[in-house]
Amino acid sequence: MKGGFESTQGYIASCWEKKSKGYVYRVTVPCNTTATLFLPAVKLAGVKLLKGKEGASFISYKNGKVQYGLKSGTYEFVCTSLVP
Repeated sequence: MKGGFESTQGYIASCWEKKSKGYVYRVTVPCNTTATLFLPAVKLAGVKLLKGKEGASFISYKNGKVQYGLKSGTYEFVCTSLVP
């Protein structure tokens, strides 16, 4: 599943893809922009950042949600323990 939005700063893109070991989530944040990302997860260890580590900062994990702050760039996460 994928979607996007043409903002005043550029295109914001997001997509999920089912893989054998979980879901891969990709997001693009346009230049001069930041975003807050929430991913549903049964446990924190079930979410791994694969691409974009230099622009992402872990904020918190509570109530079944992992929260990251994202600078402009492209990110890829793998989620193996999604909240149903």
